[in-house]
Amino acid sequence: MENKEALAVTTDFGYVAIATQTKIHIFNNDVNRRTAGIIQLDYRARQKFLEFKMFSKSEIFYCDEAQCGLCTYSENKSSCSKIQIYGEEILDLQSASVIKIDGSEQMLLSLTFLDSESNVVRLAFFKYPAQDNGSLQAIAQAWEPPNMRNPSAIQSFQKSGFVYFIVSTTQSFEPDHVLSTVRTDFEVTVTKVVRICANDKTDDLASKIAVLVGCDQEYRNIYSQGEAAFFDTKSENLDIIMHSEHVKNHTMCRFKLSNISKRMEKTWEICQKTDFKSIYDVKKSLQIS
Repeated sequence: MENKEALAVTTDFGYVAIATQTKIHIFNNDVNRRTAGIIQLDYRARQKFLEFKMFSKSEIFYCDEAQCGLCTYSENKSSCSKIQIYGEEILDLQSASVIKIDGSEQMLLSLTFLDSESNVVRLAFFKYPAQDNGSLQAIAQAWEPPNMRNPSAIQSFQKSGFVYFIVSTTQSFEPDHVLSTVRTDFEVTVTKVVRICANDKTDDLASKIAVLVGCDQEYRNIYSQGEAAFFDTKSENLDIIMHSEHVKNHTMCRFKLSNISKRMEKTWEICQKTDFKSIYDVKKSLQIS
């Protein structure tokens, strides 16, 4: 690794993996730091890695600014399979977060990337096979609406049969969007926890549900741009670093996963009992104009 800049580092399964522009070097995570393997990447002028995670002792997943791949290695032998959408590689990636689902050969991936057709940065969730077999096609996918601007995939984790993603978007203020009978331009930047059932077998990941989280949840004052997050598996606390536009600083907010799950279950129950006619009836009764 002489004269090679390290762009990403991760540790797990007793190994340390270090990514440079063209290679991933894997070392034993002990005092000897003996080389365990090398993965040869295709040459490109990489500036950074958006996601870099070990799936097992012999599997590493990565996303850079232009592509995502699942690589396997054995000493000096390696191969990588590229992630594809609609049969094409993804271009101009903005952010990424991935989880290999426990007890399966599948992974859930959240991505933000520039949609070449609409020229809009989109946020989407994908399920892929977690197998290095050439090219990886999505098994299922769920796209967020294109009017959600500046989306960012921040972090992910899994717990009790669910995969959780922390994301941030700028979007219409939803109570206005749902209840108002006229167009509203009021927008907020919010942080969400998105949950998907790990065993979801639907094509559109129909189990996906999201709730807003923030240090300040006052009406029309919920600006909370999430920038980093960490889930403690022992305490089951979720810590999120948020930037507040109102006070121009960063704050760490702590949430109990059990409380977030209760909110999600309540939201799910409400959604199952609500239809478009119900929303129309609410608008009519409130006579909002």
